[in-house]
Amino acid sequence: MVGSMYQAKIPPVNLHVSEERAYTNADQLLWRPGALPVEDVEEFLLNAQRLHAQEGAVWTQGATVQDNEQALYELVKCNFNAEEALRRLRFNVKVFSEELCSWSEEESRNFENGYRVYGKNFHLIQANKVRTRSIGECVEYYYMWKKSERHMFFTQQATRMSRRKYSMQSGNM
Repeated sequence: MVGSMYQAKIPPVNLHVSEERAYTNADQLLWRPGALPVEDVEEFLLNAQRLHAQEGAVWTQGATVQDNEQALYELVKCNFNAEEALRRLRFNVKVFSEELCSWSEEESRNFENGYRVYGKNFHLIQANKVRTRSIGECVEYYYMWKKSERHMFFTQQATRMSRRKYSMQSGNM
């Protein structure tokens, strides 16, 4: 009589399926230090910078190596095959700039203000500053934004603001 007391029949639990669901949104490996010699990584990043310069960014001979999280992640996805990663980056550069433009000026400013306040906590940025976009879109935007001229300007402004704050606190005006 126990079976007739309930309205629904519950299927048996398949632990393997529930484990797969639990890890569908798990963290991904973005970089593995030591997988390549430092010189190879620096050469790859310089080539990625040159590639970016061909798309209109400023390039100077003897430039210092700039960190590029998107390029390094592409290198991981290509199993540390630098040629393939550069080919994919070459293909994606135009997509990045088009997607960056798909955000309104207000959304971009709100993202930057959120980044200033919350750092890389994209959940808080989305919840408090950019409600018109999903958390995933904020993460995507971040990686495109990091490669943009807009980010360079943002970084320069932040540096100026911190210098100003320091000089005001120490009384040097």
